[in-house]
Amino acid sequence: MEVILLDEIENFGQLGDKVKVKRGFARNFLLPKGKAVLATKKNMAYFDERRSELESKAAKAIEEAKARARAINELASLTIASKAGSEGRLFGSIGTRDIAKSLSDAGIPVMKNEVRLLNGFLRTLGEHEVHFKIYNGVFAQLKVIIISED
Repeated sequence: MEVILLDEIENFGQLGDKVKVKRGFARNFLLPKGKAVLATKKNMAYFDERRSELESKAAKAIEEAKARARAINELASLTIASKAGSEGRLFGSIGTRDIAKSLSDAGIPVMKNEVRLLNGFLRTLGEHEVHFKIYNGVFAQLKVIIISED
C-alpha cells in the first residue's frame, strides 16, 4: 500500500515522501493518527496544496522540541525522594512516569513516552543518567538524583 507521509516517521521517511508500507501499519497507525494519506491522485493534489502549511507546522514542532530539550539540558539535575531501605535499595522503583511527572512539576512539560531509561527502572539511591527523545532527532539528557524519603 502506498501512502504520502504528512509527518516525519522514524525509519520510513520525511514529510511528503511517497512510501510503500504494509496495510496493517497504514490502517492501524498512519491513517488514523493523520500521519499519512493514501497515495491517490486526489490526495497528491491535496498534499501539493497544503505542503507549505505542513512544512511550517513540522518546523514549528521541531523548534518547540528543541526549546524543551534545551530546558532539560540546562536543568542541572532533578531530585526525586523515595522510600528506601538501609542498603540503598528503593521500595519499588522510579520509572518513566515518575520522572515525567517530576519534570512537569518543575515546569518542563514531558510525556512519559519521551523518557528513555537505558538500564530499566531506577531501583537504587544515587545519581542516574536519564535520556529523553523529545522528537525525531531531538534528544536531551538529565542527571536524576534519588534521595531517601525520611
